[in-house]
Amino acid sequence: ENEVQLVDTQAEKLVNGATNPTGAVSVVNYDKKTYCFASSCSCCQIPLTKAKVLPPSDETVDAPRLSCDFCKATYNVRTG
Repeated sequence: ENEVQLVDTQAEKLVNGATNPTGAVSVVNYDKKTYCFASSCSCCQIPLTKAKVLPPSDETVDAPRLSCDFCKATYNVRTG
């Protein structure tokens, strides 16, 4: 729980030979809820495998946030 896991889907629409050859998605369990989102940061394209899962903020209400360990961009895990 509270750690980003990558799941290889091999889904044709997600596979990209340069940035996502296995069609991976990121999955995190937080507070007994499961969230699924892109496998890499939309700002820097680095995989989110070491991203920090942060508690919800006033802006995200009940959804946790994700912080890219490389560029520090922060996302609502539910809406991006």
